[in-house]
Amino acid sequence: MIICGPIVRHSNRAELNLWLVLDQRPENIQLNTYLDDARSSSVTSHCNAEFIQAGDNCYICMLSTDLPLDNAEPYHQTNELFYEIVLDGEPFGDSQLLATLCPGTDKLPSVYLPREHRHFIQASCRRPHSPGQDKKPDQLARGARLLAENLRKESRPSQLFLTGDQIYADDVSPLLLD
Repeated sequence: MIICGPIVRHSNRAELNLWLVLDQRPENIQLNTYLDDARSSSVTSHCNAEFIQAGDNCYICMLSTDLPLDNAEPYHQTNELFYEIVLDGEPFGDSQLLATLCPGTDKLPSVYLPREHRHFIQASCRRPHSPGQDKKPDQLARGARLLAENLRKESRPSQLFLTGDQIYADDVSPLLLD
């Protein structure tokens, strides 16, 4: 079972890196990439998986794959790459968690890897149980809306910068404690 992730790490037009945490080490793990979310145009079928055991039921995994995208069509038009993680033969794409990773009606999560990065999302500290006294919008929720609104456009953000310096460890939301 996936405990945390997948989280896109440093990725570019030559490589895709995903990080996740699992409750057990799988016998087989794959990172498949596609030019569409229908899985009809495969880009890669091999990945490197590095594991660190952080506890009895905690395995940190970094998945990496090379991307031969320079000559891939229709990638040049969209700069979008879809991915799927397969754990012991079970596609992650078939799980309920997928709905939280895919904006709109997409069937697989995607990354946007343009030649030049022009649109970014910046978010700072997040306190989910804030009473909203400062009337500032939740930047991560706003970022999700921005991504959904620009999903198939050149204005889609290609990078996320988390610049906050607070974790509010002394002020945890009661919802997170249940």
